[in-house]
Amino acid sequence: MEEFLITCCAPTLAGKKVGNIFNLKKTCVTNFEIKKWALLLKRFKIEVRIIKETKDAYLIYVYRENLLKNILAQEQIKDFLHNYGYISPKTEDMIKCLTLRLKEKDEFPHEIGIFLGYPLIDVIGFIKNKGKCYKKCDLWKVYGDEFKCNELFKEYRKCKYCFQKMYEEGFKTSEIIEKYAESYQ
Repeated sequence: MEEFLITCCAPTLAGKKVGNIFNLKKTCVTNFEIKKWALLLKRFKIEVRIIKETKDAYLIYVYRENLLKNILAQEQIKDFLHNYGYISPKTEDMIKCLTLRLKEKDEFPHEIGIFLGYPLIDVIGFIKNKGKCYKKCDLWKVYGDEFKCNELFKEYRKCKYCFQKMYEEGFKTSEIIEKYAESYQ
């Protein structure tokens, strides 16, 4: 799981991004290991939780609660999410609602982009255009400010590169967060 955290979540681990999601096959990780990582990362104010479980895999959400809380407190975001059944203003309740929507819906709830820190205009654009007619396709599909998103993409890739390099040099995830994230913020 450590390698997946580095590969998939470096910007979140560094405090540059609200959250990331990734799938892990149950043959690669146990529920106990996920809980162990959740405890380890909690000291860095990073949350790890299973937001969907299938017969074969876990969908894992890694996020910075303080960053998520700030995003979810924005009026435009609250209004947008309210349209999808997110009634409570509490962060925990919003995540529970997302988890429920992931379990109940046949199609993926695309408002998840908000929980990953995607710009609202890009999330709305993706939903309205059904994933088509975008300006750019990169880490997500861009419908709004292409320049701003390009800067974010560069920043996230730099972060991932640095985290992966340190991991390959033998640093543990906690050491990377301590060493890299401090200078990064």
